[in-house]
Amino acid sequence: MRKAVVATLVVLSLGMSVPALAAPAPAAVDAAARLQQPAPAGTQLDVTDARMKVTNLLSITGIAAYLTDSDGTPLAGETIYFESAAGRALGKATTDRNGEVHLDPVEFNLGPGLEDELLEGYTAYYGGSDTYGRSQAHGAIEVAV
Repeated sequence: MRKAVVATLVVLSLGMSVPALAAPAPAAVDAAARLQQPAPAGTQLDVTDARMKVTNLLSITGIAAYLTDSDGTPLAGETIYFESAAGRALGKATTDRNGEVHLDPVEFNLGPGLEDELLEGYTAYYGGSDTYGRSQAHGAIEVAV
C-alpha cells in the first residue's frame, strides 16, 4: 500500500495528469432520480355493463368507463383502452372532464365464436402516466332482448 502512495506522489511531482474519477453511469443517475420521485398516485377505473344485440351485425352498446384518482377526483384527458376477455381490441377513448369515456356502438361482422367470446365481457385498461398509476376493470356484456 505504501508503494502505491509513493508512486502516486511521483507521478504528480513529475507533472503528469492523473485521470479524474469516472462520473456515475447515466443508468445509475436515472435510478437514483427515480428513487427520489414520488410514486404515481393510485387510480380507480370503474366500468358499466354493456348490452349486445345480434342482427346482421353484432352491436354492443353501453361500454363505458370512469377514471378517478385515489381521492375520487375525475381524471380528464387520459386514454382508456377496451378489449374483449379474449384480447380482441374493442376501441379506445379519451376521458372527458368528468373522467368518463363511452364507446357506442361497437359493431362486428358475425363470425364463428364471436358472440360467445363477447359474452365473457370486456376489460378497460388505463396505462398510467408519470403522475397516475395504472388500473383496469372488467365489465359484463349481456344479450339485449
